[in-house]
Amino acid sequence: TMWIGDFNTGLVHRVKGDGTVISDIDLTGAPCNAARAESIAEGSDGAMWVTTGDSLCAVNVDGSNVRNFGNLGVGSLTGLEFDGSGHMWVASGNGYVDEVNVDGTVAHQVTLGGEAPQNVIVSPADGDIYVADWNGSITQIDPSTYATNVYAIDTLSYGSPTSIAASPDGSVWAVEYWNGFLAKLDPSSGTITQTKIATAPGSGGESITLGPDGNLYAAYETSAIYKIAPANGAVSVFSNGLSGQTIGVGAGPNNTIWTGEYTSGKIGRFSVTQ
Repeated sequence: TMWIGDFNTGLVHRVKGDGTVISDIDLTGAPCNAARAESIAEGSDGAMWVTTGDSLCAVNVDGSNVRNFGNLGVGSLTGLEFDGSGHMWVASGNGYVDEVNVDGTVAHQVTLGGEAPQNVIVSPADGDIYVADWNGSITQIDPSTYATNVYAIDTLSYGSPTSIAASPDGSVWAVEYWNGFLAKLDPSSGTITQTKIATAPGSGGESITLGPDGNLYAAYETSAIYKIAPANGAVSVFSNGLSGQTIGVGAGPNNTIWTGEYTSGKIGRFSVTQ
């Protein structure tokens, strides 16, 4: 089952692998009172966890037992991800990343100063936490010590990372909103390299994910999906001419990639070859 959040309505759609909608879960009422569903992750407790901007909510996979854990004391909650220990990491656009238990309590809060985290992931290579920061950097967090490394993206390119993904080879990739670039971080050297992806007007990077075939797939606001080979950074257009601006991309069951289209209100499903 795929869970797809609706940024404009606060609905979460449960969708079968064949594209059939199972049900819509409405988080706009009490106790969640969500104006949007921003980021979704399956928790170690079996529930689905959702950031809504104003709060962190959880819901059982059958749509029952909706819980609201508030704004964690920081507000502007954006991305979230679970690690191997069962804790979740929740980014706040106000400059924090919280390590949170499945009972909704904050285990530790990492302050990122003037940064504005948008998305957070756990690297399968080193287990560290990586954060895409709107103000132009990628931050690495050691989950055992909470020590941070900040890697600045070239400010002349107006890089504002919105989404981030990690490859099994250890490289970390972020899409940049304002300039249509893609940034690659090599954590072993701290080097960031950038590649121009999209040049059309409104070509901001919105989302990136690791596909079941080991390639990365990125959504830019160009009605296209781009495929990136982590080994050499080669970029190709995976699918073009979609009916709306692509703003979300994620890996699904049965070797598929799923997209969300902003202007058309549609979701897309694409097969990939392993």
